Amino acid sequence: MSCPHCGLAPAVDRSDCQGCGFGGRVRPVSRTATAVIVAMAGAALTDLAWAFLPLAPVWAVHEAAVRGGQLPGVVLVASHVGVLALMALAHGAAWAFLAVWLVRAAGNARALGLSRRPARRAVTAWFAPAFVASAVARTSRCRRPATLVWSWWLATLAGVVTMLAGTVLTWPRELSEILAQVLDGSTVDVDRAAELLGYQIAGRLPGAVLLLAAAVLGMVAVDRVTAAQYDRFDELR
Repeated sequence: MSCPHCGLAPAVDRSDCQGCGFGGRVRPVSRTATAVIVAMAGAALTDLAWAFLPLAPVWAVHEAAVRGGQLPGVVLVASHVGVLALMALAHGAAWAFLAVWLVRAAGNARALGLSRRPARRAVTAWFAPAFVASAVARTSRCRRPATLVWSWWLATLAGVVTMLAGTVLTWPRELSEILAQVLDGSTVDVDRAAELLGYQIAGRLPGAVLLLAAAVLGMVAVDRVTAAQYDRFDELR
């Protein structure tokens, strides 16, 4: 693709265009955007899994009361470790793919002459993704970039805070003692345990719903910015 300002081909590396000082290499972002969207969806599903995870302890408590033994404790530990591992993997992948997409999209904005900001500054996507995403959306001429990006990130922050609060506030010492008894293979008060675990689901679910909404907004933002950049590619052709 030729430089939109001077008509010369962009440099093969990330340096400025030889003819006008704009540019650098235009890089495809559609596959990376797809990876971001899939990773966001996966992360949102793990958040829902965490919200409904207390169902596993409900089964373990009931099983311990009926049969006893070590199996309920094994299921209790395995369910928590498994869901936490999936959450770490899914959110880490989403964060990494998002950072890569932002760096590439910022580089394209500069290569197309839509931004004079050095693309390498997009490395701050690791630390301040909301600001970088907002700038990339704006320079890519996406519709309503500020509303789109900041609604996404505010929903994300609200979801994280709500999920943490719902997790901490619904885990009293009494519940810890009950689950410790299950790990030891002892019988417990099933009704009381079910009540406390029900509170856990109720406390975590609002945060999970907010994070799901944030993931949907994030997918829309990534899709719109990517589409806006490809529209610009078509204009230049």
